[in-house]
Amino acid sequence: MNVLIVLPVDYPTGGAAANRIEKFARGLASCGAKPYVLAAKLVSNTATPTDSSERWETDRHGIKFLNIAWSRPLRILPFYLARAIRLRRSFRQYARETIARERIDAVILYGHSGIISGPIASHCRQLNIPCIMDITEYHPVTFKRVLMLQSLDQWLCLHRLLPRLDGVIAISSWLEAFATSKRTPTLKVPVLGDADDDRFPTSDSRPNVRPHRFRMLYLGQLAERDLPETMLAGLKQAIENRIDAELVIVGSVHYRSNGRNVRALIDKDPILKERVILTGWVSDEELRQYLQSSDCFVLLREDEIQTRACLPTRLPDYLLAGKPVILSDVGDLSVYFRHRENAWTIPPGDQPERVANALAELSESADDSRRIGQSGKDTCRLQFCHKKHGRAIMQFLEQLSTSKN
Repeated sequence: MNVLIVLPVDYPTGGAAANRIEKFARGLASCGAKPYVLAAKLVSNTATPTDSSERWETDRHGIKFLNIAWSRPLRILPFYLARAIRLRRSFRQYARETIARERIDAVILYGHSGIISGPIASHCRQLNIPCIMDITEYHPVTFKRVLMLQSLDQWLCLHRLLPRLDGVIAISSWLEAFATSKRTPTLKVPVLGDADDDRFPTSDSRPNVRPHRFRMLYLGQLAERDLPETMLAGLKQAIENRIDAELVIVGSVHYRSNGRNVRALIDKDPILKERVILTGWVSDEELRQYLQSSDCFVLLREDEIQTRACLPTRLPDYLLAGKPVILSDVGDLSVYFRHRENAWTIPPGDQPERVANALAELSESADDSRRIGQSGKDTCRLQFCHKKHGRAIMQFLEQLSTSKN
């Protein structure tokens, strides 16, 4: 089966979305399918054709991909809408060409844009080939998203386009139930980890680390939904309770206003300034070292629609490192994790005292930490295996193809 996957960000370096689609493609390839990833790369307005030549390439896993180069137009339209309009036209053209040339049997659309995805879905209906969408999150309506027309685009996708698709891949039970309510065949595929990941040996080497401090790591951009203030307050409480702990924040935090605000908060507090390390962007090898050198990880959430609809895509990176993860027990996280078994779960919301208690308990019991970390790693290999879910996606597409023909 030849499968075209349409991804509206850069591949393979486009963050969490590209990482998920890479796992999709590798999972499909592992069971005999031939995936093609059609993606999009933003280039400068001054780029010449040689700067952004569009050609099919092969990634390090043997997956064929093409990044369509696009540049931002004059700032007349909001960025989101300008991007959607540009990609709608480009994806429609390249998808049609690829479907015809490579004899594509099925199409997977990533995201929740009706503007971008509509023409491709219509073309698939004309050709009578299955077209499904992978939906990974739900954005609440905000004033900013209304102004950018992002909320309208999401509504068009979920309420107009989705019921006309042949199927949906949902990352969470919340999105699975939503798609099912539209009478659309649905397959739940959670976050995906690398079944072949061997980055983390059993040795506990900690390069460039003061070995006596218990290290908690956060990976991300300090988004508001990650409750960074709660994370910092929990760390500070632990330190005030004589827990010799520190926090490493890995990621480019200056892109978000909330990230910049949190950084200012750290700079103003003497305790946090001394105990929080901000790395900025790091290479894959540096990330591996930071993951390996940490003692635990943290991932906090409120209990709200947005967090129930999504499942954190960075979770497999944490789990495969074999260290315990401090998790807010919200949404599908309660499906896969049990407190003190394969994670350290705490109630959702602003719970700094629970974070402090987790740091105290985990730092004082190396045996419990190792056991929870290893159990979390086993959970990742069993529940989030890209090969296992690749087979499920393949079977889903075959069933849809059979029903259409």
